[in-house]
Amino acid sequence: MNPNEQIYVKSYTAYTTEDVFDRGEIDLTHCAWTSRDNPVSGRFATIEDALKAVCDANCFDYVPSNCLNFGKDMPEEAGRFDISVMVDADNCEATKSEIEAWKQGHKRLWACQVSVYLGVCAERDLTPEEVAA
Repeated sequence: MNPNEQIYVKSYTAYTTEDVFDRGEIDLTHCAWTSRDNPVSGRFATIEDALKAVCDANCFDYVPSNCLNFGKDMPEEAGRFDISVMVDADNCEATKSEIEAWKQGHKRLWACQVSVYLGVCAERDLTPEEVAA
């Protein structure tokens, strides 16, 4: 990226599916919330900073290994990153103790995938032609 370019969050959508430890995802996937519900504004120096901001806006811990870069293998998906996290019935990130209870069949949890779309913007001065218009 050029020095005058920064990354921004274009949009994101969180999808959840009930997950049973020994059976996997068992329910229909549905859209739980979007970036309209928890907006992320601002400009970021790195992709990691932008993804951290999305996690912060949703009260999730940023864990790099939970992020998938779709653009690496699919050029048509450049700018798409998916963040995976387990959530409870209130869509809050599951704690370690909740995950342990889930593994034993004592707690219901949902697999949450947040599909994030990032873009790049460049800062520049207006041209004389743009000012005159």
